[in-house]
Formats: sequence, C-alpha cells, structure tokens
Amino acid sequence: MSSPVPTPKLTLEQSREAIQVVISKVREPANRKRFEGIVTELEKEQDPVAKMQKRMTVLLPAVQEVLGDAIKHYGFETDSQSIMNGVMQLQAFSVTDPVVANGMNKVMRAMGGDFSAILEEDDDECEEVE
Repeated sequence: MSSPVPTPKLTLEQSREAIQVVISKVREPANRKRFEGIVTELEKEQDPVAKMQKRMTVLLPAVQEVLGDAIKHYGFETDSQSIMNGVMQLQAFSVTDPVVANGMNKVMRAMGGDFSAILEEDDDECEEVE
C-alpha cells in the first residue's frame, strides 16, 4: 500500500499567482463562452431546488476544472479533494492579504454563478481592496 501524497503548501506569492491564473483562465474566450452558457441555462431554471442541483452538478465541476488547471502547477492533483485543499489554502491567505482576498472574492462569486467580477475587469491583476 502506498503512502498518500502530502498536500502541497502554497506560499503567499504562489497564492497570488494562482489567483491570477484562475482569473485569466476564466477570461479565455472558450471558458468565458462556456460559463456564460452554463449561467444562461441556470437562469432559465425556475425551480430553486433544480437550479441548486444544476449549480452543483454542472457549474461547480466546470469552475473546479479551471481551478484544478491553475493549481496543478503548484503540485496539486486535479481531483475535487485536492482542489478544495488548494482553495482552503488560498482562503487562508485571503484573511491577511488583500490581493488574495480580492481574487478569492471573485472566484467564490464565480463558484456561485456570478462571473461579473471576473469578466468585467479590464486589467489582469487583482488589486488591493481599499
């Protein structure tokens, strides 16, 4: 039986970089179109329970795929547990770092179906929240 692979530990700088990669990947035309299509389908759903189910089964895996692509560079696997470990580390840095906090706010909103903060930004940098 093999030992489990230890969870990589992100540095603050890596967290900032990873957030930028996630935002850049969401903004890529193919991903943007994909997410806009998913959100459009979610908005058509009238039943709140069915809408939540679609959010969990369609939107969340799509966002996790982008997150996985962003954090695999830092040694994370792309399974849902590894992705959540990476997200938890990013969230931990967001408590003390305004740049990571701003980026995580955008990512968390996207995970809930609101891509406006990520897609409407003209710059490619997360800025400090004042």
